[in-house]
Amino acid sequence: MARQLTRKELEELIRAQAAGEIPNIQPDSSMRFEGKPQYTPPERVSGTNLFGDLKKVGSSILDFVPEALDKADSLLDLTGKMANKAVSAPLKTFIDNPYKDPFKRMVWEDLLEDEDYRFFPYFPTKGEEKKGIKTRGIGHFGDDPSDAQSGWFNRNTTTPNEAEALFKKDIEDKIKTARNTLTPSVYDGLSEQAKLAVISMVFRGDLLKTHTTTKLIKQGRMKEAAIEFLDNDDYRKGIARNRFEKNARRLQM
Repeated sequence: MARQLTRKELEELIRAQAAGEIPNIQPDSSMRFEGKPQYTPPERVSGTNLFGDLKKVGSSILDFVPEALDKADSLLDLTGKMANKAVSAPLKTFIDNPYKDPFKRMVWEDLLEDEDYRFFPYFPTKGEEKKGIKTRGIGHFGDDPSDAQSGWFNRNTTTPNEAEALFKKDIEDKIKTARNTLTPSVYDGLSEQAKLAVISMVFRGDLLKTHTTTKLIKQGRMKEAAIEFLDNDDYRKGIARNRFEKNARRLQM
């Protein structure tokens, strides 16, 4: 069985990942820190890997994290973006795409790339602190009452298992919203790339029924819709610029 890291070793792992270095930790036969962490399913080996079988035990990741790291005033300040990203990166490898449908698999991968995963809650953009509602897991805004029993109200973290379940729920909701926003007939007539753009826009809150972009899409004026879509304060401020431009291109494909 792989040995558990000491608190000092875990802090060194977090520090090294944030700095892009190889941690100064003596690995055993089941640990590797070069590139992405390797995950060997428990049923294939005796014992577990560094983080255990998170897909099955869910919140047990907390057993491997020092209690102090779950506090906003901890030494490492894990509510900070850099530290949060460093801790979340190896855990993200445990998140699986649950879809068999090819298009929904593309939606999953596309949104996961844009939203990314965070173990600790965060404010995605400057100014969000004023609203007082953080984003959790994979781009989920605020707490979801239906997930109270999964631990959302009991602690300040979102495990890969919880994030995966909530992300799938969010994707299904956003696809339905996209169809209703454009009307089913308009949505169904879009190309796959345009649908990916529309779902991404809805996920981020960039496409409402009252928007001019929505009206232009419904009229089939996709080039004009793309230009109108980029006439956005967030885009001008450089917020999610690559995502804006990607979706503008997709609308015209």
